[in-house]
Amino acid sequence: MSSRWGLVLGGGGVLGGAWMVGALTALQQLHGLDPRDAELIVGTSAGSVTAAVTNARWCARSLDMSTPSKKPDSSGSSRTRW
Repeated sequence: MSSRWGLVLGGGGVLGGAWMVGALTALQQLHGLDPRDAELIVGTSAGSVTAAVTNARWCARSLDMSTPSKKPDSSGSSRTRW
């Protein structure tokens, strides 16, 4: 018997979206559950965008890689790296 499961994602704007990408990545890395394998994926606000790209078969890791990161350069100031 296989288990059935769904994924419900909340809102939270840009920060909430970033948190969800991290949570989905952890779900896959720590528990071996690929969010794309959920039978049903729904969300509201930022969660609906994350749900849409997850339903489109984007993996959480590719979402994580598409976000810019701030890293200090050698002078100690921050710069955006794409």
